[in-house]
Amino acid sequence: MSHRGLWIQLITFLAFLGIMFVMFSMAGDIGFAAFIPFGNMGIHADIIFVLISVSAVVGVGLGMIFVPIYLTFGKMTLGKSRVFGYTEVNIRSKNRGFKAFFFPALMAINFSLLFVFTPGVRELVVSADYLSTAMATSWPIVALFVLLVLTVGIAVALFSAAWFILDSGIIYVSQNDSGEPIEARPIGGWYMGFLKGYAGIGVIFAFYSFVIEIMSSSTSVHWSVPTLLFPLPIIVMILAIPAVVLLKATHQRQIQYVRNMARKMGIEERIDLLVHRSSET
Repeated sequence: MSHRGLWIQLITFLAFLGIMFVMFSMAGDIGFAAFIPFGNMGIHADIIFVLISVSAVVGVGLGMIFVPIYLTFGKMTLGKSRVFGYTEVNIRSKNRGFKAFFFPALMAINFSLLFVFTPGVRELVVSADYLSTAMATSWPIVALFVLLVLTVGIAVALFSAAWFILDSGIIYVSQNDSGEPIEARPIGGWYMGFLKGYAGIGVIFAFYSFVIEIMSSSTSVHWSVPTLLFPLPIIVMILAIPAVVLLKATHQRQIQYVRNMARKMGIEERIDLLVHRSSET
């Protein structure tokens, strides 16, 4: 990442926090997060947004923990008929960055939508002061935002582990009966297919269930309230900018870590094959 690109993203991130602070400050003097005992909506919003950013950064670190799990599960699932190794061919997409966090954002939103109406969640994440106001009927939207503090980190961890493996060139090769290679695919790309599929389809069903639940639980909630969630993936992507910077800064360390872990698991053969550049991000 160039210095110019880095500054543009960081300025975008800080500008977004400032705009959100002003917008939420005009909404009311009462905070909405149960675990923040001070401040108004503007302060609560900025704290939640910063915590979401921290969650994304932590998720990148947690992705390292998932790497050996992914490698082990991949070897077990793909079976003994395949040869595992690594290639020096650069299979990493050059587009990794801000746009790559679109599907992690969808997965995080999906997870939050699934837990909003879990018994006890409202009292745990939404402040009693907010629930006593006229805005209390919109508490599911508030709870969804607060839950993102946890779910963004989980989603980024799941995706970043696949990114690390993909960037490290860890592949598996299928062979025919004579032992000749017939297919070579990156293990990270294999995981990315599942993760993207779940994030894209899961969030649709979760959003549908959320809308049905929110409309049936309170007749005072206007039908347009759930539409507030449409820009949420972009918001999460902006808040993940510090994680994007971390990914870029630690790229070589990620590759070294994954390859060291792969060698410990017996994946140490260098496979000199022509591997097409993966479109997975």
